Amino acid sequence: MIAPHISQHTIEHINLLLDVFLVIGVIACSISGALRAIDSKMDLTGALLLAFVISNAGGTFRDLILAAPVFWIKDNYYVWLSLTIGALTYMLFYYAPQLLANRRLNQLLLITDAIGLGVFCIAGVEKSFIMEQPAGIAVIMGIWTAVGGGIIADVIANRVPLVFSSELYITVSLCGA
Repeated sequence: MIAPHISQHTIEHINLLLDVFLVIGVIACSISGALRAIDSKMDLTGALLLAFVISNAGGTFRDLILAAPVFWIKDNYYVWLSLTIGALTYMLFYYAPQLLANRRLNQLLLITDAIGLGVFCIAGVEKSFIMEQPAGIAVIMGIWTAVGGGIIADVIANRVPLVFSSELYITVSLCGA
């Protein structure tokens, strides 16, 4: 619940900023999904699937668990964005793999991945509070929204999910939630 002293104008700006970061998160995760597909020797169909799954599956399961309308069915912009970015990424990196060796590009991908993780975590917590869930459930939904798509995408790609390796994705999501 938002404190009464925050103006409606401020709330609108916060929501706009969150929407911008959500788009950045979807783009980052779609790129990540397509790159995982390339790494797993998948074709364009596999890249599209992983781009969609990593960008949308965490929020899908969150919405199903909370008995809320699934966000990408309500607003299919996220479907088209993830598929478009997945296709562009696949074509770019499949036909120009030397780009993956670019250090600045890898730093940019890491930064956008971190933004996506944080924003998806915030979105999960926010949706839980909108659905009038207690704080503990909101934390769990924040974590799941942030890392769920990556877990499912890694399983589809027959990989050990990245969040269960040495990376601190779940811990960071827990702290963020």
